[in-house]
Amino acid sequence: MRLKQEIIEQKAKASTHAASDSNTGVGQSGGNPSSSYVSNSTNLAESFISKLLKKPFMIFVIILCLFWIFKLPSMFLLGTVFSDNKNTNGYYAYGGNYYYNYYSDWYFYNDADDEWELTSVDNKPDLLKPKKAKEHFLTSYWSGEYSFSPIEKSKVYYDRIAPEGYAESGYYKVDDKDYYRIDPYDNDTWYYYSSDLGDWDHIEYSNVPDELKKEYDAEDFYYVPNWDSSTQITDFADSESYRLYEQDHYVSSSSDDSWDDDSSSSSWDNDDDYDYSWSSSDSWDSGSSDWDSDW
Repeated sequence: MRLKQEIIEQKAKASTHAASDSNTGVGQSGGNPSSSYVSNSTNLAESFISKLLKKPFMIFVIILCLFWIFKLPSMFLLGTVFSDNKNTNGYYAYGGNYYYNYYSDWYFYNDADDEWELTSVDNKPDLLKPKKAKEHFLTSYWSGEYSFSPIEKSKVYYDRIAPEGYAESGYYKVDDKDYYRIDPYDNDTWYYYSSDLGDWDHIEYSNVPDELKKEYDAEDFYYVPNWDSSTQITDFADSESYRLYEQDHYVSSSSDDSWDDDSSSSSWDNDDDYDYSWSSSDSWDSGSSDWDSDW
């Protein structure tokens, strides 16, 4: 009887376990809760991406982000390469000689003629490679400590580097005619002395003698920076042309910085209670104060 009871209890327990397994899915086709979670996550991600791709704006944003992700590093690398591929403008010492670089144009100092000349450094790799050239770099600007002349004093400088028409301010004389230049960098500031007018008159740059259109040549015709009575020419600063030039270039510009603003209402000539009449009886030299008295 007891054995029969144990058999019945074992069958009941087995039936209970079977029902539990069917509810949880364990034991059916090798089911696993974690694999089911991974499958659901993958489906959600694919669904999200497919929804994004259906929107043109989001596609554009994604492409733009990908472009910058891959483009910026390459742009940085290219920028580094190109920035290192330029020599500094200035003077260099190489192989016992002096060179000048100006935006990849190289000039050689001819010590015998005391002149700079356009040259090629193709056979001088140390000057072609910026990192190597830095070892031979002297200075960007000439100073008296160097034995070579500044390139600004050479003909090639005015032929290839200096602005067109540059000439120092001052008086020039070409073919017994007198000229005056105001602004070295402004080609429209040439004047000539007109014997008909008995005064200085403006001259168009196209009519200026060729000898004066380049400073290197103009130096041969430059005789005084300022008026000298020995030249028997009237002072340009006293001419009507100069007055008009001053009026156009200074009066108009200074008007922008005029004192004519809101603060001008506080004039020095205003009448207020603090005005003092020096002719009044309240003289500083009145008898009430003896300035010679002992302090």
